[in-house]
Amino acid sequence: GDKPAAEKMESDDKTADAAAAAPPADKAKPAEVKTELRKKVVNKTVDLAITSRVHGALSHDKLQAAVAEEQKMSNQDIQEAERLTAKNSVEEYIYDIRGKVCDELEEFMLEDDRNQFTLQLEDMENWLYEDGEYAEKKVYQTKLDELRTKGEAVKRRRREWDERTPAMNQFGQCLQLAQKAIDSFKEGQEKYNHLDPAEVGKVEKAIAEKTEWYNRMAGDLAKLTKTMDPPVLASQFIQEKDAFWSMASGIFNKPKPKVEPPPQEPAKEDDAAKAEAGKAGEGTGAAPETPVNGAEMDVD
Repeated sequence: GDKPAAEKMESDDKTADAAAAAPPADKAKPAEVKTELRKKVVNKTVDLAITSRVHGALSHDKLQAAVAEEQKMSNQDIQEAERLTAKNSVEEYIYDIRGKVCDELEEFMLEDDRNQFTLQLEDMENWLYEDGEYAEKKVYQTKLDELRTKGEAVKRRRREWDERTPAMNQFGQCLQLAQKAIDSFKEGQEKYNHLDPAEVGKVEKAIAEKTEWYNRMAGDLAKLTKTMDPPVLASQFIQEKDAFWSMASGIFNKPKPKVEPPPQEPAKEDDAAKAEAGKAGEGTGAAPETPVNGAEMDVD
């Protein structure tokens, strides 16, 4: 039984000796160095066309169509706003003139005309809220013009009645002032004695013409009733007054020519004054006189 064990131990010892005597594996052969050949790389730059595109954006044609549609809607909004403004203008005028015709304008309109106009205003108001609620802008403008033709005529008669008398008084006073200036010129007053008689004659002729026109218009207006349109407006009296006074005042306010005084001669010096000045100069700073013979004062 011991022999097989002894053979096994001897075999293990031989194996261990052989392993110890063998050289290391990495020292058996030197490492090989490999050389890698690389290809030469050449870089080239190429310009690429870049087109920006937003994901989900409209094409050019669709974008143009959208812009046109937006513009169309904007124009429609403007037209609708203008239509409503025209409609409101008719409505506001109805309320305004109807109240005045029955109050401050009542005596400036015949009764029959006032009744007919009141009915017209009522019919127009009903039309606004019924058939004319969605009318076009031009239709509203036409309706407003129809109402204003009658309503503004009554307003003008009232305005002329209030402004006529002050305007006529201003013109009349202007003619009177000009006539007084002419009378002063004829009397030879110094204020106007430098005026040209021909120029004053122009003013006198204009006074006669304007006075004749004034009296004729005043006669026509005196026959006028409050319900009648005047043959001449208050503004015409103001225009006539301004035109006349511009001409007349330019003549009456002409300044007198300036009279230049004669040139002054240089003042002559008096001979006596010169002599006195000379004497005063001699006494100034003169030394005391010495005796002619040079005698000395005796001292005892």
